[in-house]
Amino acid sequence: MLQTLVAGQDASLTLGIDITDVSSSRPLTVQIGALALGFTLALATNYPDQPKVSMDYKIPIAADAAGAKEMTLTVGMLSAHVIYHYEATG
Repeated sequence: MLQTLVAGQDASLTLGIDITDVSSSRPLTVQIGALALGFTLALATNYPDQPKVSMDYKIPIAADAAGAKEMTLTVGMLSAHVIYHYEATG
């Protein structure tokens, strides 16, 4: 779903982890994180106690970001990261 980012308002973000097909009986902790200007979080879960977790977050978009040409959001898990670039239109 495409979302318009508006300076001075919060943006929505949903992160989730679903651990499946684990062949070991040993406990496993998995974490996913998100990073944006003025915002950082980490969502973790433990297998086998809680193999699935999902959370909704509000990312504050600063009012002084109104003139920004670009904003970024980085989502990372283990050694992989995805950087989303939001560019101003118009």
